[in-house]
Amino acid sequence: MFSRLAYGIDERGIALETKDKSISNETTFKEDATDRETIEATYKRLIDKVGRRVRKAGFFATTVHLKLRWSDFSTITRQTRLSIPSQDDITLREAGMALLHEHLRNCPVRLIGFGVSGLGETDEPQTAQLNLFDDPDTALHKKRNRLSRAADGIKQRFGDQSLRRGSAIKTKDPDK
Repeated sequence: MFSRLAYGIDERGIALETKDKSISNETTFKEDATDRETIEATYKRLIDKVGRRVRKAGFFATTVHLKLRWSDFSTITRQTRLSIPSQDDITLREAGMALLHEHLRNCPVRLIGFGVSGLGETDEPQTAQLNLFDDPDTALHKKRNRLSRAADGIKQRFGDQSLRRGSAIKTKDPDK
């Protein structure tokens, strides 16, 4: 067998299936972004997009990632672990925005990205040992998952603009 392989003769089939290890999206601004509101709105859209992809693939994530590239092209990546494997937009947003607020400086941003890893097909923690005193609110967790999946269904049926977050709507300042 090894001699045949050494000559490049191999009748075995090609395995094309691989398991996803992470899911992410990033965007490069046309011009360096200095407005914090624009940076945050872009990041929230990335989080929601990744959340839809995670749910569509049937995964739950245990880690969220932030990627920031500044105008001088220096780049940082940061990550945090989720207490419960999640796929819902609310949990992903909370963790992602906490990372962004912790690491966003008052420098122009060239690129921003969000991703998840530690993908599994269940929302059960990957470690078997649970803390005796922590009672994760699994009912809330499950409601958030159902809400996110329902929102995905509405957007799929009626288009991405059919359902938007209030935070994404710009209002006119009455003082101006």
